Amino acid sequence: MAQILVKISPNWFDSSSLAGEYTSYITVGDIVTVQADDHVWGTLEQLPDFIAFKLVGVDLETAKTFEEELTSGNARVKARKYAVPINILEPYITANQSLVVVDSPQVSNFINNLVEKVAP
Repeated sequence: MAQILVKISPNWFDSSSLAGEYTSYITVGDIVTVQADDHVWGTLEQLPDFIAFKLVGVDLETAKTFEEELTSGNARVKARKYAVPINILEPYITANQSLVVVDSPQVSNFINNLVEKVAP
């Protein structure tokens, strides 16, 4: 089983005039990192900034693909190619859940709902 850490808080520059200059940074919904099932998240790796998802039945090697950068040629376009849609995150944010276990029956649906970004 693997765990993914998802960013849920905006960056300081998201609401500023500088937002356009920081387009390749990790943003809300992006998968920040992937860790093994036994990983213990730190106190800063939880709400209000992050939610961790334990993906039951997903091996670490498969989950590591969610850490890929979005590139165009040799240039990095976005820090992450995959993101969790906000509509999936909102119920957990509202419920104040920092760690969510996605069981086998739901894990394929969760993965299928990941957003794969495309280069402009």
